[in-house]
Amino acid sequence: NYISMAGVLGLIGQREGPPVIPLNLLADFAGASLHGVIGILTALLARSKTAKGQFVDVAYLDGAMSLISLFSCRYFLDGVAPKKGETALHGAYPYYGIYETKDAKYITIGCLETHFWENLCHLLGKEDYIPYHLTPDHFFHKSEDKKWDEIFSYLKRIFLTKTRDEWFELLAQNDIPVGKVYTLDEAFCDPQVLHRQMVIEVEHPTLGKVKQVGITPKLSDTPGKVRSLSPLLGEHTDEILLGLGYSQEEIRSLQQEGVVG
Repeated sequence: NYISMAGVLGLIGQREGPPVIPLNLLADFAGASLHGVIGILTALLARSKTAKGQFVDVAYLDGAMSLISLFSCRYFLDGVAPKKGETALHGAYPYYGIYETKDAKYITIGCLETHFWENLCHLLGKEDYIPYHLTPDHFFHKSEDKKWDEIFSYLKRIFLTKTRDEWFELLAQNDIPVGKVYTLDEAFCDPQVLHRQMVIEVEHPTLGKVKQVGITPKLSDTPGKVRSLSPLLGEHTDEILLGLGYSQEEIRSLQQEGVVG
């Protein structure tokens, strides 16, 4: 609901299709989490200079609207409202998009910078495509030049001639921004993910070793670490109730009656 009212949802999806619900809780992460942390840190910095605390007001809607600053700036300047599927960042142009490969998997290419697009065109022997690249207007609407359809059609055909991993190696070797569209199990096995310690093992009191996502960001002098797991069901019941003023006898009685775990 928040991203729909912020104008974010209306920008997600293909040109001719309905809006697409994103996997992540964008408003929750961008509003309550990301901007909540930014607000708290800013308030702490202000307190160190003024010796005064303050209330941090964080709204889901506000955070979601901050995500579309690129498009809102253009709208405020000349009233142009970009539409879903019609800008460079929506995949409306062939230099920035998702392509199926021979093994029915997918790769992504992100050739927004001119030299990357030139590298791809040279690799494919399509130097005549080089002039057809990003311009500022591409961030706000789709060109109707039929050449773009020709380039799209060619890239879709050529990427079907090799597997995802073959294309990844070839494009990476030629300094072309490329990514593999992973399934979750593939992502957790990727060498870079493992190198960055984004999959870690922790000891669980009843399940033994369990895996979970690692810490980010990583600080050079004071790196974070997972010090404990989430509490077991009822693990801190006594501690909490004692803090609220209940006696041990009252807590035992509540447990026997099934009121608390």
